[in-house]
Amino acid sequence: VPFTEEEAGGFEVIGETGTDYASISAEDGSFYAEVILDGDNLGLPQIKASSESDEFERNSVNGIAATEYLWTGADTTLEYTVDFDFFASGEDWNLNGAADFYDYIFILEFGASTDMEFTEGSLFPSNWGNSIAVDGYSTLNDPEFGSSAEEPYESSLTVSFDVQTGDRFFLYGFVQAFGLNGGFTDAAHTVTSQLAIEGSTAEESLVIFEQSLQAAPPTDPTDIPEPSTFLLSFLGMVALLRKRLR
Repeated sequence: VPFTEEEAGGFEVIGETGTDYASISAEDGSFYAEVILDGDNLGLPQIKASSESDEFERNSVNGIAATEYLWTGADTTLEYTVDFDFFASGEDWNLNGAADFYDYIFILEFGASTDMEFTEGSLFPSNWGNSIAVDGYSTLNDPEFGSSAEEPYESSLTVSFDVQTGDRFFLYGFVQAFGLNGGFTDAAHTVTSQLAIEGSTAEESLVIFEQSLQAAPPTDPTDIPEPSTFLLSFLGMVALLRKRLR
């Protein structure tokens, strides 16, 4: 049951973008988010987030990380894997006359796409581009997941897609953590990602990646750097959306 603008009393957006790292937090610890593009792991996304709320409050922490790559190797199939864990309050929010709703939400989406566009100053992509492969998880579809600080919910998801010599593609991760009416979602431990070649070990894949995979250089030929220069083309973003009933 989405709030109207009048019910919510407006909202506040706090965000920061960067080429390798972005974060937000509150002094009282009510929300936290961190986005890292790990250069030691091919610049792949890592996202951490947590959000809690007071009574009649709806907080959402959102984080996205994306890196664009150029594939120069032989035609093959890549496997993009995301590992994640989280725990949540696990209570219901009894809305006036409506069906009970949970006081937490965790949403994860990740995948590969082409032609993703970012507008300067925007918190998230203005165009998510053409999807090559996508998967995700949501507590809205799995309300009985069960978790606690001692035993968080843990899972791993993988998507596969084919690449040909000269292909450019984005690998991205997107996480939302909601705290509703006194509830919380804590995914502050880790959402990490890995890339491998289908049928190859991580070590074997890394050897091939050193020769065949790089962060994509600019598309304008006049802007392409010297071969010895390794440029990362990526964006890390986090935002807090806080809404409170009047």
